[in-house]
Amino acid sequence: MTQKQIERKSLIVSCIVNLIMAIGGFWIFSITNIQALFLDCSFSMIASCSCLAALEISKISNKKTKNYPDGLYFLEPLYSIFRTLLTLVLLFSSVARTAKAAWGYFAYGVGTPLMIEPVIPYEILMCIICFGLSFFNSQFASVFLTP
Repeated sequence: MTQKQIERKSLIVSCIVNLIMAIGGFWIFSITNIQALFLDCSFSMIASCSCLAALEISKISNKKTKNYPDGLYFLEPLYSIFRTLLTLVLLFSSVARTAKAAWGYFAYGVGTPLMIEPVIPYEILMCIICFGLSFFNSQFASVFLTP
């Protein structure tokens, strides 16, 4: 199996798993309205979309054009910059929402109790899925790197 094939299989599986995690996170967020879960499902959605972008970039990055005779490899760092900026926007908006909620609670005593009952099984399941995905990807890498 070539490096590109391993990369593609790993990206496809990662995309599907991250999409499942994003859907699960949004479902639990809709039940509990806990902002941390919205952040969690947003990260998973960004990761899923990033995997799709990485699949497309890996297909075309080695193609040579008249303007780019060495290939379109500049797309890989451009993709990383875009993903990083998107993640930073998500983090800053999350900090702003959390600070607003904290200010409302500490200054005015306004707040709602958290409903965490569905969160505990969700987080246990997400940890298992993340470790499983990590194991899957490390097995593909070890198969490729083994002489």
